[in-house]
Amino acid sequence: MSAFIVSQVLVTIALVVEGTAMQMKQKQHLLVLLSLSCLFNGVHYFLLGQATAGFIFLLSSVRFLINLRWQSFKLATFFLSMSVGVTFFTYTGLLSLLGLSATVFITMSGFCKDKKMRILMVIGGSIWLVHNIILLSPVAILLELCFVVSGVVGLYRHYRSDAGTFLDKVEK
Repeated sequence: MSAFIVSQVLVTIALVVEGTAMQMKQKQHLLVLLSLSCLFNGVHYFLLGQATAGFIFLLSSVRFLINLRWQSFKLATFFLSMSVGVTFFTYTGLLSLLGLSATVFITMSGFCKDKKMRILMVIGGSIWLVHNIILLSPVAILLELCFVVSGVVGLYRHYRSDAGTFLDKVEK
């Protein structure tokens, strides 16, 4: 079986786990599932020769687990610094920069309250979507598309009363 096929199988597993994660109300369940998804996704990127994305996703897997217990500006700074370092040492061009940009939003999301966390994840997922389109990894494109859509749906489900309040103000 080719590395490409194996990568697509791994990212398919990540897709199922990640789609489930964004529907979790409890932040702890969300973060554990995102950590697992990042592990599979990271290996997928390594198989496609994308070291920056691979290391960023492995780092993200660890970060999500740490966010279960600790959240601080120092930790956010540490993980952002690690992502910049990984990008510097594995830089290959535009895909490396897109991966770094996406991970900045997603790293910051782990250190925010639930609603802001979900919004930042949707922004970061949208950047990963562009990354995967350029990479031409079909299941990874689907994964990020589902992640973004699932994130928006989860945001709506959990915070629709906030949206209604905002829409009521706009209509008046």
